[in-house]
Amino acid sequence: MNQRRVAVAIGVAFVVFVVGWLMFVSTPRWFSRQQKPVAAAPAPAPPAPPGRKIKARLFYVSDDGTRLTGVEREIAYGEGPLEQAREIIAAQIAPVTEPLVSAIPPAADLSSRRGRSSPRKSRR
Repeated sequence: MNQRRVAVAIGVAFVVFVVGWLMFVSTPRWFSRQQKPVAAAPAPAPPAPPGRKIKARLFYVSDDGTRLTGVEREIAYGEGPLEQAREIIAAQIAPVTEPLVSAIPPAADLSSRRGRSSPRKSRR
C-alpha cells in the first residue's frame, strides 16, 4: 500500500510538471508572433502649435516591445500646472507615426475618470 501511494504521488507530480511546462513555456512559444525588427529611426515630430513651447519627454514602446523608450518633443506651453499636464497628456495619447508605437491604446479616454480615485487601494 505504501509503494502505491509513492507511485501515485510521483505520477501526480509528473502530470503537474508537464501541465505547468505546457502552460508557461511551450504554449507562449506557439502563440507568440514573430515580428521583424524595424530600424529605430525617430519619427519626425508633429508640428507643435504656434506660441510658447516646452520640451517634454514622451514614452513609446521599444522595438523589441519589452520596455519604453523616451523621445523628446516640443509641446505647447500651458498656463499653470494643470493646463501644462493636460498638454503633455494630450501629446502622449495622440496618435503616432511609424516606427513609434504608443503604449496607450488608441481608444483610451481619460475624461471619464475626472478626479476620481482608483477603486483599488494599495496596502502598505
